[in-house]
Amino acid sequence: MKKTFFIETLGCKVNQYESESIRETLIEQGYEEAECGKVPDIAILNTCCVTHLAERKSRQAIRKYARMVPKPAIAVLGCYSQISADEIERIEGVNLIMGACGKGSIASRLRRIDNEGMVVFNEKIAIDDAYEDIGLNDHEGKTRAFIKIQDGCDNFCSYCIIPYTRGRTRSRPFESIRKEASVLAEKGYSEVVLIGIQSAFYGNDLEGKIELVDLVESLSRIEGINRIRLGSCEPTYFTEDRLRRLSNIKKFCPHFHLSLQSGSDSVLKAMNRKYTTEQYSKIMDDIRNIFDNPAVTTDLI
Repeated sequence: MKKTFFIETLGCKVNQYESESIRETLIEQGYEEAECGKVPDIAILNTCCVTHLAERKSRQAIRKYARMVPKPAIAVLGCYSQISADEIERIEGVNLIMGACGKGSIASRLRRIDNEGMVVFNEKIAIDDAYEDIGLNDHEGKTRAFIKIQDGCDNFCSYCIIPYTRGRTRSRPFESIRKEASVLAEKGYSEVVLIGIQSAFYGNDLEGKIELVDLVESLSRIEGINRIRLGSCEPTYFTEDRLRRLSNIKKFCPHFHLSLQSGSDSVLKAMNRKYTTEQYSKIMDDIRNIFDNPAVTTDLI
């Protein structure tokens, strides 16, 4: 009989993408997704720690599965387990602890639970680690497809823990992204959304001076891809030259999610953000001048 699993995901679009990739991998490896309402053999929790509330929700989710009857094997991975493995080990009922990397090898690690009972893989992410190239070939039940292009962040904003859980910026190989986009186009996905922890840093660590706009231009030439969106990006990436290049791509959807975080220059400086309110306002003006009817969304703390 096939072992069943269920994945619960907390946090961002990148976590959601990685959970879907894990789901796809486990099914390929002979596991079966548990039916709704049935207790799975394995409960997988992809955690978040971007706020204290996210950490609390992660702990609550772990304990929820530990109380189930019959109790499933519990695997915890993601950002919260990357920084708090010792804390998770103290929660009774956890069988596997992973961090924010190594998700592509989860199937082999789950198999070790049967022999060892409790397994901890919590590798520290080194500055020079390569991008872990896990992909996704389908987005069942959805009309648009997300493609992860990048991981990690180099900004080190004073309030943000992400560089310590995800590591420094690492870009997915250019051809790997094109291959995934082509497969998705063949399956009928005409709209793709490029996501990452800090997508604007795409290409900074790659040879050949490839950057985000180059990637969008290249993907726009794939037959079947009719619309390309960007996830959240660092505002300062969008210079006039880059905006004009994007405006010349007919398939580019001019929706910009650019986090402001604060309207106070002194607070932005304390946050270690890389712009002032005046600079942010200039970027907004450039977007409005270059694009017809653009959409701009933001975050404020």
